[in-house]
Amino acid sequence: MKISNPGSNLTAKIVSVAAAILLWFIITLQAPFTYKVSVPIKYIGLADGYVVTSPHPDKALALISGAGRSLLVYSIKKMLYPEMHYAEANLSGFKTKGKHQIDLDKNKIILADVDDLKVESILDKSFFSIDIDKIEIRTVPVDLDNLPPYSVEKDYVLIGQPQAKPGLVVVKGPSDTLDVMKTVKISAFQNNKVSLKDSVLKADLGKNMSNLITIDPETIDLYFSIEKVMQKDIDGIPLVLVNFPKKNKPHFTPDSLSVNVKGPESIVSKVTSDDFKISVRYSTFKELTGQGINTIRPEISFPNGITRVNVTPETVQFSVESDKK
Repeated sequence: MKISNPGSNLTAKIVSVAAAILLWFIITLQAPFTYKVSVPIKYIGLADGYVVTSPHPDKALALISGAGRSLLVYSIKKMLYPEMHYAEANLSGFKTKGKHQIDLDKNKIILADVDDLKVESILDKSFFSIDIDKIEIRTVPVDLDNLPPYSVEKDYVLIGQPQAKPGLVVVKGPSDTLDVMKTVKISAFQNNKVSLKDSVLKADLGKNMSNLITIDPETIDLYFSIEKVMQKDIDGIPLVLVNFPKKNKPHFTPDSLSVNVKGPESIVSKVTSDDFKISVRYSTFKELTGQGINTIRPEISFPNGITRVNVTPETVQFSVESDKK
């Protein structure tokens, strides 16, 4: 009776499977295949002084064909040498700003220098449009009316508007963008606390702007003038009636008011009652009487530089008196 050797059968099976895999691999390497591949788009030849301003595709989808061996070599080489794997978009013919059409040529697709591969067609992004603009350089003022948040030292107040040094900066970018750029905004302060000892803040420009825009310099100095805060009470400011008719003129109580003002010492120390005007307009008076209301909040005007004004009392009462003939 014969007894088979289990070890010999297992070895034979392994050899058979390995031979089959090898045979399949050899046949596969020689067999023709088609394959879809995503190819980076490389934009070349754009004239100096111009820039692409619109969103544009960065990849195209192509159908390629070749032997399995070539596809294997291509897969390895495109990982090792990604710069040898692209679709060329030549912009050298575009000499003016505006919208231009791009027609990718399948013969301009580079497949890692694997000669046996062929591009059958471009399946996606074979034709698209881009916007091109001319690059210009202009001098633009810094925007001092819309500043980022900052604070002033306690018991001090800002005098006037801060001054930027430099006040004008050089901006470089697409002409269409620069046409609407009247000022350059300050993005942020490097230190946003203004004090008597540190009244100059470093300010960054253009941090939130398009990457097509460059600003020189990117950082400027902002000079703040601050002064000690002063408060002052002023009494006996007469109530002025504006555009009231001469007949049936109402009587207001009280007819003079007081103010508490706050602001820079250099301004508040010099103001008098003559610098304030507390008034009631006839149009406002008519509107309130029509609603059955007999109290009104007067308007007040005061000198520039004063930061706060409180009027006492806040409202006045009125009654209409007929003229006696």
